[in-house]
Formats: sequence, C-alpha cells, structure tokens
Amino acid sequence: MNTTIPSRIACIAGGFVAGILIIELAFRGAGLLAAGRLSADYRVADARPIVVFCGDSNIFGVYVEPAETLPAAVERLSQKRGGAGVRCLNFGVPGSASWNTLDQVRHALMLHPAAVVVTCGINNYSTMPTDEGLGILEQLNVVKFIRRSIFNAKVRALQSRGNKLQLGPDGNVLNGFQVAVGDDKSAVSIVDREGVVNTFAQGQLLRPAEPSAVERRMRADFLDMSSACASSGANIVFATYLAGETGLFHDITKTMRAADGAFFADCGAALADALAAGETRPAAEIPYEIATAKMNTMLSADLHPTAIGYELEARVVAESLRITGVLNDYITENPAAPLLAANIMIPRLAAVAGAPDSANIIKIEASNLKKGERVVFLVGARGAGFFTNLPVPIETAQFEKFRAAFPSIDSQVLAGDDGTASLLLPRALLRKLAKPVFAMCVAMRGGRLGASQRFPSAPIEIDPDH
Repeated sequence: MNTTIPSRIACIAGGFVAGILIIELAFRGAGLLAAGRLSADYRVADARPIVVFCGDSNIFGVYVEPAETLPAAVERLSQKRGGAGVRCLNFGVPGSASWNTLDQVRHALMLHPAAVVVTCGINNYSTMPTDEGLGILEQLNVVKFIRRSIFNAKVRALQSRGNKLQLGPDGNVLNGFQVAVGDDKSAVSIVDREGVVNTFAQGQLLRPAEPSAVERRMRADFLDMSSACASSGANIVFATYLAGETGLFHDITKTMRAADGAFFADCGAALADALAAGETRPAAEIPYEIATAKMNTMLSADLHPTAIGYELEARVVAESLRITGVLNDYITENPAAPLLAANIMIPRLAAVAGAPDSANIIKIEASNLKKGERVVFLVGARGAGFFTNLPVPIETAQFEKFRAAFPSIDSQVLAGDDGTASLLLPRALLRKLAKPVFAMCVAMRGGRLGASQRFPSAPIEIDPDH
C-alpha cells in the first residue's frame, strides 16, 4: 500500500492549518496592539473613567443633536456637583440587533471602560444575523477579515444606489446610507457619534420573528456581553427602552423586560428600567390632560426618545451607575423632573374675530410657541394610536380624506409674534368627517412628522353644530 499520497495530504492539511493559526495569531496580536494604542489615545486626551454606550438608534440618538443624546445627558449628570464626572462614549448605530451590539461591546472593552451601557433587542424582531454558517470558525479573525473584505467591496460597488438616512435633527440626512446587497439582505453604513464609519449587513425577515426565537438569541448575546465585561473588569448595565404608557412598542418592551429581567440579575448585570419610569405620570396633582401632554413630549411620533426623553432615561441610567459604584457622586433625581419642566402647547377653540362668515367657521388655536415655529394641526376621529387619548396620526385614512376634500386648507402654520398659531375650519368640512371629531397639533422641528419633538395636551373635541 502506497502511503505517500495520504502522508502528503496530511502534510498539506497540517501546513494549511498551521498557516491559518499563524495568521490568526498575527491578527490577534495586531488587535491587542491596536487596542492598547486606542485605549491610550482616549486616556491621554481625557483621564476620566469611561462609560461606553452600545446599541441601536435609541443609543445613537436619531432626530436629536449630539448634545441631546443619552450618553451626553448622563455625562452632564455625572458633572452636576462640579466634579470631573465620567466620559461617556456613544457607539450606538441605528438598525443594530443584539448580535451587532455584541460586536460593539467587544470593541468598547478595548478601551478598558468602567462600565458599558446596552440597549438593544427591538431590531431582532425584523432582522436576522448573516454570515454565521461556519459555526465556531466565525470567531476566527481571519474569517472575519475575509468576510469583511468581500462585503465592503460589494457595498462600495453598490453605494451609489443607496438610500439616504433621514434620521438627523429635524429629519435631516445623516452621514451614511442603506443599500440592498441581495434579495433578503441590506447593508447599512453610517458614521457613529464618535466619528467611526460602521458598515454592517442586515438580513431582512419577511415576517416578524417568533418571540421565543428572539428571546433565545437575545439571552445568548446578553450572556456573551456580560461574560466579556466580567472578564475585562467592566460593569454592565442593560437599559430597557423608553416606550411610553401604551401601544405595540410598549407591549413588546414590557415582554422583553419580563422575559429578561431575572436573567440580567443572574448574569451579574444591573437593569436600568427606563420603561417603568416612562409609565409613571409626572405628578398626581397635575391635571390628567396636562400630564398626558407632558408625557407625550418624551417620544417622537415614531417612538424614539426626544431630548426630553433622553433626559428622563439618563436619570434612570445614572442611578444604576451610582448603585454599581461608577457614579459615586451622583445624587438620585426624580426621572420625571424633565417632564415636569416640559413646555407644552395647549390647543383650544377660539373666537373668530372680524370674520365676515364667522358663524360658519371654527378656529383652533395653539399657544405657548416660539415665533416662527411650525405647527401641524391634525383633525380626525379618535383612533387607536400609540399615545393615550390622541386622535389618529396625520398619515391615517381619516386625515387623508380631510386633505383630499379640502386641498386649499393648509394645516401647517407658523407661530406669530404673540406665540400663537391658529387654523380656520369651515363647519361644513367638519360635518363631513366621522363623529366625534377631534383636533390636536404638533410643533415640528423639521419637515417630517417623525422628527416631531413636542406634542400638545389631550385632543379637544369639536362639535361643528355648536
């Protein structure tokens, strides 16, 4: 029997494996050197303890300025007593699922932070991980390098077809894009708040993932995050989403918290429960309608925190960091304090002075505005919206009927010198809508309702016959 060929095959295979191992060790050695340089660079520039925030758009802070994000708000709170506080870094990237966030956490630990704060999970319901078919081999840096090189080349070739990301302040375009790279896969490329370009693949699900599958994957990724932080000597805080009082997003977040709350404790993580804080009304003595209005200032129309929402959430996270010993100088504050101070609009029905046909006109007026601030008046039937006691949003069928029937009426008005804005509506128009009819208004920071930062009080009911 000729043993030469099998021996050669064995030698070739052994040499191949040895070569892979040498390359892998080289990658890891280079990674350690880069991590050391990165950590030193951050600490030379700023000697304060580092807290890194990892996660999705709720960490990144869509629609708000960099100074209005959650990490920025926590950093301000850490300095409130006059001390140096902590340095908060924002590694969040819109669209990230738990597996993307795990990569962010691993990168964050290269900086030797005092703590890592994580919010993620909602994107697990609509996306799936890609390029995990090689099992344990996926952990090899050489495999990651090859996959990344191929993926980046494909993204660069398709970049010109990408869609802009209108997620900045006032709905402006961010520095990034999203592009399809296959029938069920897209690529997101965005410059994060620290100026780093993040490009990653998203597998698109045709229907929402099963909650049990989402829970299993989230637990696996959370456990990996916790283990990695424990090995590096960093505290980890899981922050739940700020989700308001009611609605689908609130229900999903509540389910996630119920499923994972005990698990967080078991794996040694602190839980910053922003959901619970967002369910609590500011103060019992405030009238219900005003309290509702104040609570509705903490979320934009597409359920991302506003600057006020991040201030609320920051107090919850800062308290968790205090308990873990990271923010020893922080004095506990009421999370609802930003809501109590929120400046709200109060729409009302007003007299129509000097109008020749005032008997056939109804005037809706909003006050407490800034001169030139744009206001959108919404008129329609009460609907099952995300916010308590609000009518259906502007995109819904009832408002579309209103706009189609009366295209000459502009529902967007600029506030005048006296800080008020008003809309005149013919009674005949209102009689055509389903009863009862309600009105509300939204102060818009930009041209998109999704970027709205302030909501009015509870809607007012309009009786066109009185």
